[in-house]
Amino acid sequence: MAAPASYRIVVNGGESVIDASLIEGDYSPVTDTDMPALLWELARAASGLEGASTVTVSRTSAVTTEVPEV
Repeated sequence: MAAPASYRIVVNGGESVIDASLIEGDYSPVTDTDMPALLWELARAASGLEGASTVTVSRTSAVTTEVPEV
């Protein structure tokens, strides 16, 4: 099982921090490749809040790539 995809949204340089991790089940409809778009939507919603002047999104877990056997 792969490590969970983890991301962090930081608002106003750390005044607010949202950590999100994806832990996939056997039949999970949400995958690691879906996470960037989901987190950007959450960050966009956070940027619309009163007083939010800067919002950044970063991946906090390593990116893993499957290497096919030859």
